[in-house]
Amino acid sequence: MAKITIVGAGGYVFPLTLLRDILAFEALQESTLCLYDPDPERVAITAGGARRLVDAHHLGAKIEVPSSRREALDGADFVICTFQVGGI
Repeated sequence: MAKITIVGAGGYVFPLTLLRDILAFEALQESTLCLYDPDPERVAITAGGARRLVDAHHLGAKIEVPSSRREALDGADFVICTFQVGGI
């Protein structure tokens, strides 16, 4: 299956919306979803929401939270970069 990496996944609302949209496609429901953000505390919150989403819908997707950008990008089939300008 595909490895989809989201760089900037600490934003919570947009990354989770993006994950929901990705997982709506049956062909991607078994993918590895790799969430990376320079802020490990924020990406951990997003990863928790992603895992709850996968569990609630009984999907086979795997959620990964690497500690480095290099690891996040290694082997990725698709990379999505997200960021927020100006803060919350």
